[in-house]
Amino acid sequence: MMGQAVKKHRLVNNMDDADIMVVNSCSFIDKSRQETIDTLSELKAWKKPNKYIILTGCYVEEQKEAVQEKYPFIDGVLNTGALTKINELIRNIQKGLKTNYYYEPQEFNFNGNDERVLSTPSHYAYLKIGEGCSNHCSFCSIPLLRGPAIYKSKENILAEARKLSENGVKELILIAQDVTDYHWGKDYSLSSLLKDLEIIDNLLWIRLLYCYPDKIDKELIETIKASKKIVKYIDMPIQHINDTILKYMNRKSSKNMIIDTIHSLRKAIPDIKLRSTVMVGFPKETDEQFNELFSFIDQTKFDQLGVFTYSKEINTASSSMRGHVDDTVKQKRLEKIMSNQQVISKKLNQQYIGQSLSVMIDNKSGGRRYFDAPDIDGFVYVENIKKNDIGQIKKVKIKKALEYDLIGVMD
Repeated sequence: MMGQAVKKHRLVNNMDDADIMVVNSCSFIDKSRQETIDTLSELKAWKKPNKYIILTGCYVEEQKEAVQEKYPFIDGVLNTGALTKINELIRNIQKGLKTNYYYEPQEFNFNGNDERVLSTPSHYAYLKIGEGCSNHCSFCSIPLLRGPAIYKSKENILAEARKLSENGVKELILIAQDVTDYHWGKDYSLSSLLKDLEIIDNLLWIRLLYCYPDKIDKELIETIKASKKIVKYIDMPIQHINDTILKYMNRKSSKNMIIDTIHSLRKAIPDIKLRSTVMVGFPKETDEQFNELFSFIDQTKFDQLGVFTYSKEINTASSSMRGHVDDTVKQKRLEKIMSNQQVISKKLNQQYIGQSLSVMIDNKSGGRRYFDAPDIDGFVYVENIKKNDIGQIKKVKIKKALEYDLIGVMD
């Protein structure tokens, strides 16, 4: 969307200097929904003559046409499939035309990615290979907001990747609601795509986010193992380990499947690092079921772990289930797992003291190991970084280990 906008408009860093404010909203959980509502309330006070507000994102998908009735001060609306219509919408608003609501199918948004404005540092970029989700986990509203899974053509993905590489991107981060479900045509899989991305010049790291354990097959494992560019890092949200809770969640995996997948990854790729995400306080989760999850995490020792409390989202299958867990209990369960994970993480980090690690330097403060995804994983604080070090992979000698981060010096 920003890539389209800058063709005819200029981005500014201060809202007081802006003529148009574009709100890219989220409605995945109630907290995100409230942030959108609060932002719109703030912008209502900002709005003056010849100052315009455009709303995009999941909140539009959730509210549909009702969003204009709730917020009549909004000048234009784009659903998540119509982001490339941004300039057409701005033109209509400025001319006072009535066509100020655009609703397009998700696949329409796969066009117009030839020009991008990166919101990340110039040396890494996210590349969305798909939209929507067909897994229908009972707690998740994404299929309701974004529809079933659809994927970009291999030609579009590879063209976008080449363009990013030509513009200086060295780390490519593939994202979708379910990356492992990627396919194009009958025989072209995620492994096929990775092999084609591998040969693009200048790319150094290729990272996968959001891999479902039931779809990490032997071919994908062997592709990662054989690659010199795909980082040995898997982001694999398991959500839970108890089979009854997994069934309530409508997950396609089981406890044995998850254990087998982790075993297969660690056996085939000894230096693989695993990130996962789990949810506590799902309806009907008993103390015994929670303790099973806690013990599994303690034994498995994920390199990175995110923990969330269950959030009751409207129109999801789990929202009408009985046995919702008290918020206080959910929070205590989250804190128990995270306290234990802090201990695990620090012990894992302590093994690197005295070692020289390859670190992608992100800014003047430091950077990341190959198993640190931006913003969500650990960080390596590095002394004496020079300006031309940023965007480079440098050897860093580790001096100190923290719970999630490391401190080191240039080797």
